[in-house]
Amino acid sequence: MKYRYLHIKMLCVLVTILMPLSITKAQVVVDVRMDTLSILIGEPAKISLDVTCDAGAQVTMPMFQQGDMLVKNVEVLGVQKLDTQYVNDRKRMLLSHAYSVTSFDSSLYYLPPFQVEVDGKVYASKSLALRVFTLPIDTLNTNIYFGTKG
Repeated sequence: MKYRYLHIKMLCVLVTILMPLSITKAQVVVDVRMDTLSILIGEPAKISLDVTCDAGAQVTMPMFQQGDMLVKNVEVLGVQKLDTQYVNDRKRMLLSHAYSVTSFDSSLYYLPPFQVEVDGKVYASKSLALRVFTLPIDTLNTNIYFGTKG
């Protein structure tokens, strides 16, 4: 009876030690942020997309080119080169991609989540909002802008 109790106790200890090792999988983090939430028409806004995952993971980032539309009336002005940093003794990597966007129509735009694929599994960032506004122009008193003609 003592012998059997000792085996059960050893088995429980072994399972308790090995269980977290088998279920522990490094987390994938997809983060997106914008340097400003509101712009004037034609002004640029920078969107940064960061993905943190295991080093060596196969990552597919959204690919946009200059002139592409993120959503209707929100245009991509430029795309920075993908930046890769290794952290935690090269066990994890941080991939950063930055996009410059603008709009030429005043409105509040909903930018849907960015989709990133890591080792065949799709992850999504949070959504963003971009407010584009104009400055009112006083057409009756143009001398404010151009001075008096004389």
